[in-house]
Parts: sequence; structure tokens; C-alpha cells
Amino acid sequence: MGLRDRAQTPPADDQFFRQLAGEAPVDAQGAPPAPENPQPEASTSGPIDPHAAHPIAQPLPTPGHGRKAPRRDADRRRPSDSEGGLRRRAIAAIALGLGVLAAATVVVGAGPGERASAEADPRGVPNGSPAAEDARLRAWWASDGRTHRRERWRRDAEAMIAGRLMSEEAGEPIAGATVTILAADATRRGAINRTVGEVRTDEEGRFTAAIAVDEGAPRKRLTLSYLARARDTAPAATARAELAVTSPITLQADQSRIDRGESMRLDGRSAPDARVTVIAHAPGSGRWQLLDDVRADPEGNWQATVNAPRDTSPGDWRFRAVVAESRDDGYLGARSDQVRVEVDE
Repeated sequence: MGLRDRAQTPPADDQFFRQLAGEAPVDAQGAPPAPENPQPEASTSGPIDPHAAHPIAQPLPTPGHGRKAPRRDADRRRPSDSEGGLRRRAIAAIALGLGVLAAATVVVGAGPGERASAEADPRGVPNGSPAAEDARLRAWWASDGRTHRRERWRRDAEAMIAGRLMSEEAGEPIAGATVTILAADATRRGAINRTVGEVRTDEEGRFTAAIAVDEGAPRKRLTLSYLARARDTAPAATARAELAVTSPITLQADQSRIDRGESMRLDGRSAPDARVTVIAHAPGSGRWQLLDDVRADPEGNWQATVNAPRDTSPGDWRFRAVVAESRDDGYLGARSDQVRVEVDE
């Protein structure tokens, strides 16, 4: 059976949606007979009266007063634009209602525990396992187990600090916790702590960290801090340690005995470009006196020449080399060991 021209016979449901959109019905061949008591036709020559009864409010034909035209498969056609729009709006409204219902079900159906877990803890995640408010933190220098240490300045040198984090009440190690290391210049009153690094504890709550010797202030005050929660502002436990960095300085003489009127050479090593002062203590004297003032080379090598005049007091002379403090270079002043030289008559 062939398809009919769809423009010839609009189906009955097309007439209905045209009325619903406020359009005039389309005359069709083979239209059904009018009902016995027909209603007056609305005029379609002018604009639609907004106060007139809407077509959807008109009474539907009762059984026996009218009949629909037979509906054939060939008479079906694609929905009109107005019909498609209404159907899409109806589907969207249903989908929206289902979405609101689903959202309401999720919110109302969530238990107190689920709602609490969905909200972020203002203090952040726990720090370590188990995180402890009553934690106890200890720190010491790995080389000698003390909290105060002196180190000679060396390029790229490091000092190792060690520690352990425990819960005070249970006495258990806090594993996987982050410990923050802060440093301040201990030579300056009111110096501000600055974060220099972080370490993580192992399964036994232990940790180690390398502190640069050749960087920062010559006297470093370290504060190690543990927060029980990531966003806490007050630490649950702290520990302190100090590191004093001094310049390296050595001294040696090229001979151990000289006669009056002769000279000798003193040399040694210090920090690069350091100012080195050579001092001497004469036999029977109660004080040290300045002999020479030299500057070390970029490798830290220095040397000085000492003359022994003929009127020099004979006996046991003692010599020392002194390096001045340099805050810019990060080391404190230091003195070498004494070197003894015998001056003969």
C-alpha cells in the first residue's frame, strides 16, 4: 500500500495540536460530519482574543454526538513544530521533577555520619598515625647526641640532626608524621623563625635531617614543630637545638727553633678570603701582641713572615692565628691552637 500525500489529509491529532496552539483548523477532504448541535465557530480572520476560552477548555464530543475520522498508518505524519515543542517541554518538566526528587532523596536519605564526612574538618587531616595531641618530640645532633653543637665552616658541609616523635600518654611512635624545621639567627634578639625544611617520621617515629653548615646565620637556633592536624596553628609538640658555625683556622711554623735576628714563616688554612691576624706571646709577658694581619686567598690559604730582632727576648715564644667573625659569610670568629717556637740567644 502506497503512502499518501501527507499534506492532503491532516490527522485528527494534528487538528487538536493546532487548536492547542491557537491556530485555525485546516479543512480536509473526507472530514467527519458536524455534530448535531454545533458550536459557533470562532473567527480566525483577526488576532486571537486573549479573553476568549482557550481551545483546550472546549468540551470534548460525547459518545454518539460525533466520531473521529478513521486513522490510517498512511495518514500519520511527523509532528508539527508546535507539537514537538510541547512534547519536549513536557519531557523536560518530567526530567526536572525526577532530578529534584533524586536530589531530595540523596539529601534526606543521608545519615548523620555521611553528612559529617562530607564536610571538611576545619583542622585538616591527621598528621601521622596515630596523630596525637599529647605528642612528645625530641631532637639531638647525630654526631654526639647533644642539643648544642659547634661545627667548623666548610663549603657544602652538613650537620645531621636526629629526633623521635612519640605519643606521651600511650608511649607509641607516631609514624608518617611531618615535622617542620624552622631556623632563626640566635645572635640577634627577637629574630624571626623561618621554615627551612620538613622531614617525615618512619615507622618508629624517628627522623633525620641535614642542616647546611655553610649557609645562613653563624649561630642557628633550630625549632622543630609537630602539628597534630594539618591546619592547626599551635603545635602539639616542639623541640630545640642550636648550631654554632665557626671559621676553620690552622697554624704551623716552618721551624721550631730560631736565633735572634732570623725570620720564620707561619702559614695555615682558614675560610676563603678570611681576615687572619697573627698574634704572639713573649716569654715572661702577661699579654698577647699583634704581629701581622693578612688575608686568606679564595682557597683559604694564608701565610705570614715573622722576624726575630736581635733584641728579642730569648725563650719560649707562643704564636696563634685569629679569624674575625663574618656574618655575611656565615661563620663566627675562631682561634688556632698555639704553636711554640724557641728563640735562642
